[in-house]
Amino acid sequence: MSINNVSQLASGIGGVSNDELKEATDLLQKEKNAQNIKQTIDGIRIDYGNKVMQQIGIARA
Repeated sequence: MSINNVSQLASGIGGVSNDELKEATDLLQKEKNAQNIKQTIDGIRIDYGNKVMQQIGIARA
């Protein structure tokens, strides 16, 4: 379902303006983007930690 369809549906349901709906969808998208960025950073940290531990293991061997 596209944003336009959601806008039409929400407007018809009762009292949600297109501006309010756009603001809400923008906020949800920002939150989703922030979660994706956090997951990416966490993944990088885990990968880095694993590589460091491998290097320590190699150095001890």
